[in-house]
Formats: sequence, C-alpha cells, structure tokens
Amino acid sequence: MKRYSFSIIGLAILTVIIANPGIAFACNKLIGT
Repeated sequence: MKRYSFSIIGLAILTVIIANPGIAFACNKLIGT
C-alpha cells in the first residue's frame, strides 16, 4: 500500500513536470544540471 501511494505521488509529480516545462527548467537550474 505504501509503495502504491509513493508511485501515485511520483506519477503526479512527473505529470506536473511534463505539463509545466517552466517548472522542469527551474528544477534543472536548481540541481545545476
């Protein structure tokens, strides 16, 4: 159950990143990649 919830959260985050290129760009800058 815990792993299932984690995968759902991960999927939601991934969807948000894909839907918002600006957020992905900000994350990349933050990481420094």
